[in-house]
Amino acid sequence: MGDDGFPGRFEEADRPGTYLRIRGAGTITAGDEVTIDPTHLPAVTIVSLVKGELEEDELRRIADEGRVPAGARQSARRALR
Repeated sequence: MGDDGFPGRFEEADRPGTYLRIRGAGTITAGDEVTIDPTHLPAVTIVSLVKGELEEDELRRIADEGRVPAGARQSARRALR
């Protein structure tokens, strides 16, 4: 992007971007249609997964949400002990 300050501003904004779950293997080529199905609420946000200090209720949501990667769930369970 040619902007050395962008990564810091991006992180400070607590808006790490859009993340999608890949539901199956396959090949995508230019021009293919991509369908995005909204998640069921309440969802665990990416910001919750990357920020340092979390409230107990956020940790419980992360620990209990099967859509969250296993490592993040384990970290949340350890933090709850």
